[in-house]
Amino acid sequence: MRYINKDLNDVPPSLISVKALTDIEQIALGDKDIISDKIYKGEYKDAEGKSQSKVRDYLNKYYFDKCAYCELHCKAEIEHFRPKKGVTEDAAHNGYYWLCYSWSNLIPSCRYCNTEGGKGNKFPIIQNGKRVTSPEFVSSKLDTSKCEAAKSPLASEEPYLLHPEIDTNPESFLAFKISLDKNGIDIVGIDKKNRGERTIEICNLRRKYLRLNRLETVYYNMKQRIKIIFDLNASGMLANNKVGYALNIIFKEIETESKNQKLTHTLLRKFLVSSVSNFKDHFIPYLDSQEQRDIALQAFKNYKIANP
Repeated sequence: MRYINKDLNDVPPSLISVKALTDIEQIALGDKDIISDKIYKGEYKDAEGKSQSKVRDYLNKYYFDKCAYCELHCKAEIEHFRPKKGVTEDAAHNGYYWLCYSWSNLIPSCRYCNTEGGKGNKFPIIQNGKRVTSPEFVSSKLDTSKCEAAKSPLASEEPYLLHPEIDTNPESFLAFKISLDKNGIDIVGIDKKNRGERTIEICNLRRKYLRLNRLETVYYNMKQRIKIIFDLNASGMLANNKVGYALNIIFKEIETESKNQKLTHTLLRKFLVSSVSNFKDHFIPYLDSQEQRDIALQAFKNYKIANP
């Protein structure tokens, strides 16, 4: 998960269509039966006659075709951050039905983070938070100013689930570690309020495929590039006094990639190069020999001194 700066004024047309604006007033009064996925998806037919989602198209501009939670590329489902028809943790809650067409409540999610073993209607809040149970009205109209996720009263709920457009520093909540069998990379929560850990549980971010994909996509790719440097040195094609310089180039590439939102697992990439201790404890063990580990670690220390 990474922070996404989505423009709340860049609203998909279906969400502000005449029908959407008319229907939402009735929905806000409690008529959940008329909630239409055609509106919150913005369904349309492409040139081949296949059904597509304009809302997904708009989200993809900001999320680069990735799931908001696991950062894998996917054909995203339109996920309601606050569930629209019910709340798993509160059987008496009717869901946040009045937010069904709210742009700040819609984010892209792969089906595994959302519907297949993932979030579904889960939306726990921190004990001190006060759950919002109904919409607010002004002159008998839905008060849309109270429907933005980052504003009161919604923000005062204190949800456990991290919001990628509100929680600007996900690295304050989430970190990574090598799995016990070394055949995957686990994600762990690190904040005192336990929001990181609960987000991991809610979206099933420890599923096996994700652990393996983090390892193969990020770690093995990094290892391969570093291995090439050592292989060139061993073959005599790269002088000993050039190894550090070559590794420095690799480290710079990796740091640049950690800022590239188009790539998968950017939070993990950022985590690995954010400090010498992270690089030492979470990546160095994957290199093939102690000599390689010592050289790579010293080179990375030098890199961080030059690039604090």
